[in-house]
Amino acid sequence: MNESSATPLNNSYSNVSEAEKAVLGAIIERGELYDELDLTTDDFSYANHRILYDAMQTTKQLGVELDLTTLVETLSQGNLFEEIGGFDTIVSCTEACTSLNHAEHYAKLVKESSRERKAKRAAAEYLNGETSIEDLQTNLELLGQTTQKHQGTDAYGLSLLFLQLLNKKEDDLIYTGIKPLDDVLDGVKPTDLIVVGARPSVGKTAFGMNLGHNLSEQDVGVSNFSYEVGDEEIMRRLVALGTGVPLRKLKKAHERLDLNQIQRGVNYMNDLSKRPIINHAASGLTIHDIKREVKRDKKRFGDKRHVVLIDHLHIIPASDPRMTEVMSLTEISRVCKEIAVELRTPVILLAQLNRALEQRQDKRPQKSDLRGSGSIEQDADTILFLHREDYYDADTEDQNIMEVIVSKQRDGELGKVQLYFNKETGKLLPFEREVPHGL
Repeated sequence: MNESSATPLNNSYSNVSEAEKAVLGAIIERGELYDELDLTTDDFSYANHRILYDAMQTTKQLGVELDLTTLVETLSQGNLFEEIGGFDTIVSCTEACTSLNHAEHYAKLVKESSRERKAKRAAAEYLNGETSIEDLQTNLELLGQTTQKHQGTDAYGLSLLFLQLLNKKEDDLIYTGIKPLDDVLDGVKPTDLIVVGARPSVGKTAFGMNLGHNLSEQDVGVSNFSYEVGDEEIMRRLVALGTGVPLRKLKKAHERLDLNQIQRGVNYMNDLSKRPIINHAASGLTIHDIKREVKRDKKRFGDKRHVVLIDHLHIIPASDPRMTEVMSLTEISRVCKEIAVELRTPVILLAQLNRALEQRQDKRPQKSDLRGSGSIEQDADTILFLHREDYYDADTEDQNIMEVIVSKQRDGELGKVQLYFNKETGKLLPFEREVPHGL
């Protein structure tokens, strides 16, 4: 039977039952939305809605296309079709979905309601003495999400956040694998947006590849979106990083590699095939396309920690051709931060700097050198700049040295880190000469 009659809703969808119906109706109308929306059966608070979503999951697992016909067949085979109220319930769901374009909005409301429900339950059990502090710790990820609700956080919610602070585990922090940089950053949080800026050919793609390589080595899922580098070039760069074989040799591997290098390459590729890396040839993808792909990747990675790498900001196409460059950059920056916060997946966004710095005597980048710097500086939790003196001065003593300038770090210190940059392999390593923290 229906749990409540379908009622007209405004854009807020404050009625949880109707929001659940709306998202189920959207999936019934367009089956592929099931893979795009980050939901689970447990996110639904009403029994009939849980049964419906569970049947959708079963239908997908059977490998058939999800639509009204296959859904009804799955329900009928489990003797659940009549139990949920038959077509009356299904019709009430499709009627609640006023527009398929709002499906992501419906899902977000359902997810927020689910997080709040689970957070209150976990907190009540702990405060009533029913569970231990260790049990509460396992639910802290859920409790932390209560701060994302638009209606604010009351004193009760703040007390939960204090408990989270006292008992915070560092398991969700992610480290770059470059020790001097990790010492300054002190770990990347799941909700961080990190912008890495550099002039062309300084090494921002190599920097991103080093991070992706190191993170996957820690079994962290990596979603790599490259607008300029194809799969074959990504493969070569990873092999160079993992084996020490120079990139120039890998370009004509069949002619230039000796038996030892070939064996090292084969061994490394065997290791790489087991790592959680998904490379996306991103040409033509808008930032909203990227968000959808990240959601799919997150499902594939399961419980693994997950990082998004995007190379690079200034060649992501505008979602609307009528947008000015500033409008487009503002939207991209905002959505990147949304990805990090909503999916708890840090985003590392590479960016190209303008030419203004080349007119200065000191070529080290500043925040004002970021094109569209206003919104980027506001949204970013951390801003790193890459600088190589030998890029500007071929005779400098600082050959093969990449300076990473921590220009902004929310809740953290600023600093400079010097790394050795092996141009032959693209590998970044700690440099022995110590550089004091602080700009």
